[in-house]
Amino acid sequence: QLVDGVPSLQKLHKDKRLVIDSDYWGYLREFDSSFLSAEEYHQSYGDAASQDSYLGLGEILYGFFRFFSREYQWGREVVS
Repeated sequence: QLVDGVPSLQKLHKDKRLVIDSDYWGYLREFDSSFLSAEEYHQSYGDAASQDSYLGLGEILYGFFRFFSREYQWGREVVS
């Protein structure tokens, strides 16, 4: 799957890897920490995906700030 032209390595991973940890307030939370490694992505999808969707640096930077300011759910999701 591509999200704005960039592969979502977490969505492409088939097996879930859950981490249970306490949050800032001490509540136990469950986090999905699974993702497809870059090596696995290139083995499975090759270079065909990158040829179809080329984004310039400006578009990637704009998408980064747009995602974290509008779509990312602060306090509910984890960035690693």
